[in-house]
Amino acid sequence: MTSSETEFNAICGAVVLELDDDTLQKLKVPPKALPTDKASELVNTIAANMNMVVDSLDQYGIIIPAALYDQTEVLTPDFTIFTFLQEIFVRAQEKEGFSPAVIALGSDDEGFPIEEISPKREPDFGHILVIPYAIVAPKHMIDELDKDIDYTLLESGKISDETIAMISEDFGVGISGGFFATLANMCAFLKTQLEKINCAALWELFEQAFFSPEQPLLLSTEAGNLFYYNGDKVITPFMTYQDWLNFTHKEDDTEGYLQWVLAHRQYTIGLQSHEIDVTQVWFENSIIDVEEDIIRTFLENATPITEQYIQTEGVTDYALSNAKSLTLTEKFNEAIGTVAFVLEDQDGTRICEYYPLSIDGIAEAEAAAKKAAESHNMSFEEKRADCC
Repeated sequence: MTSSETEFNAICGAVVLELDDDTLQKLKVPPKALPTDKASELVNTIAANMNMVVDSLDQYGIIIPAALYDQTEVLTPDFTIFTFLQEIFVRAQEKEGFSPAVIALGSDDEGFPIEEISPKREPDFGHILVIPYAIVAPKHMIDELDKDIDYTLLESGKISDETIAMISEDFGVGISGGFFATLANMCAFLKTQLEKINCAALWELFEQAFFSPEQPLLLSTEAGNLFYYNGDKVITPFMTYQDWLNFTHKEDDTEGYLQWVLAHRQYTIGLQSHEIDVTQVWFENSIIDVEEDIIRTFLENATPITEQYIQTEGVTDYALSNAKSLTLTEKFNEAIGTVAFVLEDQDGTRICEYYPLSIDGIAEAEAAAKKAAESHNMSFEEKRADCC
């Protein structure tokens, strides 16, 4: 991360903290950032601890906000928080020369003065929280430090018990362990986390958005998902069970489709949590067995789905009017949850299917299915069955 107006550069990273189970159960949102008076004491302690690990770090500048962030807040396209930290440090320097300094950022009741670096403090945070930092200095100094710091922190970056205790007390959280990490270390850690939940290919999308946003990437998963990063957002077609069978040339494979649904939801949620926009579009058979260029062109120009669910073709006034009774079946899987809602008549003929595009769309899909039945003043039986 460089500044064209100065000759400063920065090495960025975070104090990575693992919350204990008791804290995760009790804490609804991450704690508030520290006020200015307490921030200085904590940040000086963290900086001193880092200096024990990294030789001559006291010759560099370091800036640290006294706040806890979910790792998704700092690992985003453009690395916004790190960019602001570097800019704040550089602005605090004299016009000429360089003075090593430790800068602590504290907050008031409404957060930091700069909104972009205020932690979101949202309820769906993970068991890892981080305190970001930027080590700032003239470019030649950063180039020298950058040769070994990734390896140094990877091998010897464990945070001292005293520092852990202070962080724990200041924020009122239980911490089971922690370590110092560079941005490169953090990305490697994220990649490992994704591999553990069978989402290794998701890292390719993150890597492209983080480091090579100017280069488009079309990614396909083993389950048949398509994700196209166009330099601005990720575009992905939503497939019903029948769409997926057509695309994969299969006659029947419930387990295969469930793997597709799981990957679709995991990748979509993961991308959005790291502030990468995702647009879901309608699937068409025209992208079956075609070259990648044709798929890219289709996805760039495909119609976005504007609702939180999709409704398959087939529901008509005629079909509903001629039904003697209706059954609304929630197609469900224990590991994934609700996959679809299906309206059937007394003979088991499917009148319509309603697929939620995400977990948030489940209630809307169910409401739409019920509204279709109720519009004909017809009672219906509700049940749950295995997908699909």
